[in-house]
Amino acid sequence: MLHNQAPNTTRAGKHLSESHFYKATLCGISVLCMLHLVVHEVVVQSDCSIPFREILPSVFRLSGPDHSDFSSNGTAWVVHPSGIAITCNHVVDSTMNSTRQPNGRLISFDGNEHSYQVIGCSPQHDVAFLKVSGGNSYRAIPIAQHILEQGEQVGGVWNFENMALVCTQGIYSARIPMHTDTFVNPNALIFDMLHRKGGSGGPIVSVKGDAVAMTAGQENGLSIGYSSTDICLHIRMLPIYAQYVV
Repeated sequence: MLHNQAPNTTRAGKHLSESHFYKATLCGISVLCMLHLVVHEVVVQSDCSIPFREILPSVFRLSGPDHSDFSSNGTAWVVHPSGIAITCNHVVDSTMNSTRQPNGRLISFDGNEHSYQVIGCSPQHDVAFLKVSGGNSYRAIPIAQHILEQGEQVGGVWNFENMALVCTQGIYSARIPMHTDTFVNPNALIFDMLHRKGGSGGPIVSVKGDAVAMTAGQENGLSIGYSSTDICLHIRMLPIYAQYVV
């Protein structure tokens, strides 16, 4: 009997050893996978050259009174330390009440809600200016002075479904004439960068952190924007645009 049991004990020990070997191998593979994910995450983060942390405090989510209504939401950003912000006119229109008064919500990156006034707009150029409450406590995003080159890396910040500001990266693709229901510009900029509803009015910035464009819409998944030259022109035209405010 003892002679017959010995082989069984040997087989059991062999199976146990194989089981331990397989478990150890699986643990080793799991550890390697985890290390790969961690290293990959660090590489992705270190590869981001757009200074989003500097930009985000200057950007706001703009939405209508109904926070769940995604048809009336967009993005605005500060162009002057006194609290003057720029956005698209079609975004402001969607947040107006029946008497053409601001009826939306302006929410900063830290989650605080701010009141605002529309101080100038141009429906023809689809641009509007807001005066944000809070005094002179805002950092303005500088307007770029350089000419974009095709393939240049850019980043965008925009309002994701009235829930949060999101950051995306892409490249400048081309300059072409665009004429749509809400956007008329013979020198529109095209960016190969993610855009969804809520992006209108958001800043598009270079690796230096200056605004090279403002998002105005999307076409076939590509972002369309006003150039920094157009933005500077609109800022200078603000006293005239103020006449359009009811």
